[in-house]
Amino acid sequence: MQWEARLIRDAFHRDQRDVGRFVPVVLPGQSVDGVPDFLAPSTSTVYFVDEFTVAGAEKLLRMLLDGTVLGEREVRCRVASGCGSGI
Repeated sequence: MQWEARLIRDAFHRDQRDVGRFVPVVLPGQSVDGVPDFLAPSTSTVYFVDEFTVAGAEKLLRMLLDGTVLGEREVRCRVASGCGSGI
């Protein structure tokens, strides 16, 4: 985990204007204290996943999927890169 955090920190410091490239997410059972300080969790948007379901991750999924309101099947298809054109 330290290696991945180091890679993210290095990429962030290379181009701090591209802060939108990094999405701070707090998973169930965790707190915002786990978001690295360099991502400024007190002044930036942090996404909280309440549970590992579509409903529990709705805000994060909407951001990742360009604000599209989708049902659970559609989200699964988008995440899995497809399901055909008949969604």
